[in-house]
Amino acid sequence: MLLRLGFDGKWVTLIMLCVSTVWYHVIRDGKEIGPIVPSRRLRQGDPLSLYLFILCAEGLCALICKNERAGLLHGVKVARGASVVSHLFFADDCFLFFKATNSEAHVIKRILGVYGQGSGQMVNFSKSSISFSSNVKEDVKEQLCHILEVNTTANHGTYLSLPSFIGRNKKEVFSYIRYRVYLLPLDLCKELETMMNSFWWGSRREGRCGIRWMKWNLLCKPKTTGGFSFKNLHDFNVAMLGKQVWKLLTYLESLIGQIFKARYFSRTSIVEVVLGHNPSFVWRSLLAAKHIIVRSSRIQVGSGQNTLIGSDPWLPDVDNGFISTNLNES
Repeated sequence: MLLRLGFDGKWVTLIMLCVSTVWYHVIRDGKEIGPIVPSRRLRQGDPLSLYLFILCAEGLCALICKNERAGLLHGVKVARGASVVSHLFFADDCFLFFKATNSEAHVIKRILGVYGQGSGQMVNFSKSSISFSSNVKEDVKEQLCHILEVNTTANHGTYLSLPSFIGRNKKEVFSYIRYRVYLLPLDLCKELETMMNSFWWGSRREGRCGIRWMKWNLLCKPKTTGGFSFKNLHDFNVAMLGKQVWKLLTYLESLIGQIFKARYFSRTSIVEVVLGHNPSFVWRSLLAAKHIIVRSSRIQVGSGQNTLIGSDPWLPDVDNGFISTNLNES
């Protein structure tokens, strides 16, 4: 893989020497025991393993893309004009997307087999699972599960510490997390703040209820104004969502930016977008913070070709209506 990516042969030889010549010594009862030569060479936790794993993952990515270009695999599109997503990688977790047909299932199984032979990283099918869209028939589901040797599931649990699926009971879904990319329900924020409050003042349930010396909203004020600078969880959650909105506003070329634009604001900008029809919970969460970004942002006019005089957020009037600003034409 290193050679195919263009690394020099001498460099590859040095890397392989690091992989193949590792050994350990152990101190027991004050005596050194060793050397111990591991049979599987590079061990988990070795700093070099992270980089080599990423290089191997490039091989898996190349295999998937090659079959995509050949028309043997088809990823998923969330909207017309959106980028096709066939796979998502993070560390050793992989999400693969393909059409629910026997032919594409065989292609996926073959790709994983080739990758395993080339890298030595074998897929644990007992820990893998597959989910289907609602229009897939039951007999097709059984066939695909048999081909891939995996079980079907309606919920993949969490991915990157976020729930893969969100139902109607959002409070239950988010009961185990604190600050993520979703807008947390107000009831959950209040429960978490009650827990924090109980840490300082005690609780009746634990039999150590103390005196409430200060209201919670006062504790959340800055220390300079007499508070403790505790975070208002709802406000902090909205602020974190605002950072994601800012990324969509300034880094639209990213994969997530392209997908969101194709799905929700293909003909406008995120500044002017409205909630729309049947939005996902992620999109609802982002729009809950959009007004903060719009209200606090200003646009550099530049050439003026993309500037809307009537609706863009301009600097407020000062000194009898005269606006003092420096507009750079670039």
